[in-house]
Amino acid sequence: MDAPLNLPTVGDQTLFWEEAWLRLSKDGMAWVGAVVPGVREAGLRSVQLPRPGQAVFQGLPLASVFLADKQLDGGSWVDEQSVSAEAPVQGRGAVTIPSPVTGTVVAVNECLRHEPSLLASEPCGRGWIACVCLTSSEEEAAQWRPRQVVLFSASPSTGEGHRLRLESLGCQVIEASGWEALAAAISRQERDVVVLDGHSWGHQGPALVEQLLDLAPSTKVIVVTDSDPRMETAYRRHRIFYYAVEPVTDSELADVLEAAFLGCRRGRSCKAERRKYGGEPIRGFTTTHRNGQRVQLYAGPGLLRRNEGLGGQIARRLLERAMPVVVIEHDATLRPQDWATATEACDRRIFLTAEDSGLLPGSLSRQTKLEIAPPEGTAQKMVRLTIQPDASGGLDGLDPRTTSALAEHIVREMTQ
Repeated sequence: MDAPLNLPTVGDQTLFWEEAWLRLSKDGMAWVGAVVPGVREAGLRSVQLPRPGQAVFQGLPLASVFLADKQLDGGSWVDEQSVSAEAPVQGRGAVTIPSPVTGTVVAVNECLRHEPSLLASEPCGRGWIACVCLTSSEEEAAQWRPRQVVLFSASPSTGEGHRLRLESLGCQVIEASGWEALAAAISRQERDVVVLDGHSWGHQGPALVEQLLDLAPSTKVIVVTDSDPRMETAYRRHRIFYYAVEPVTDSELADVLEAAFLGCRRGRSCKAERRKYGGEPIRGFTTTHRNGQRVQLYAGPGLLRRNEGLGGQIARRLLERAMPVVVIEHDATLRPQDWATATEACDRRIFLTAEDSGLLPGSLSRQTKLEIAPPEGTAQKMVRLTIQPDASGGLDGLDPRTTSALAEHIVREMTQ
């Protein structure tokens, strides 16, 4: 469908969960999309969108971008602190876009099917992905953040151009045209990214950067200016975050902003955790709430391993919540006819399965109406969570960020 009439405009506040953005509308809906790092317009081949009526969960797949060969360019630039922008990849030539919210999809942007380049050219405008009816918790909402950028420019004309470009990428721009205004702007803790208009400041620029970093050493300064080797050397002496030579493309600017706001921690941790799992398989976990309620997570064969992958992350999160964790040993086949009988042994049981439903790998669905008739009085005690498996039919091929989000949502189900 084309953008509805009540689609919030770029001028409305844009919040981010990692590279995914959202804008809240007055009717309780959220319009969501993403500023995807490392993606160039010419390299976008197609987009897989969510389905209307589909449940989406914060941190789990919302959409996928399929790229032409060798078009994923997330490592094409390195700033002075060796920061690279990297997007999680679910398969060769595909980039997964996470959902910033939890809720139900009510509309998708059909324009992306025949014009996928909008995701790169107008990511926070006509490149929106979906409209979602929110069910996000306060805990999830607390993770939404604006991308606040201080624009330091002495020229109203060039400053206006920079402001519009930053706003088109979802940034909330605070303009400063003098030192006092800049010092006041960065006094707030969340404002640690400064875009300096080098052309407008001329030879004063490097001295201003030195003064700025003396005042706020953690500030990430992005200098946008003309090509001048002597000025570039002068700026780099002060450990600026990035030196961008005009004309700067929107895709390059998107990459720089991604690195400035998120850094390389996610990319490096993903690389470190990607490995072939071979730990001991387990059936699940039992935990007990403070009120004495006993909850059991019972998983299908091969889905959970002790201290590794999804199983390890679920156990760690339960322990972080000060919940007792008892491992259910060995890996047995999960049979629906056993579910009702097993549920009688605890106050609540969650069944975790992997099943191909045509969604993106790592997608999650929740069912409370199961395919069996439970004994009287146990219907409210049974929940089934189904994960879309990876290409091999398991979960080991999911990227670490998706695995982490799955663990978080499973633990929330166990502890609610």
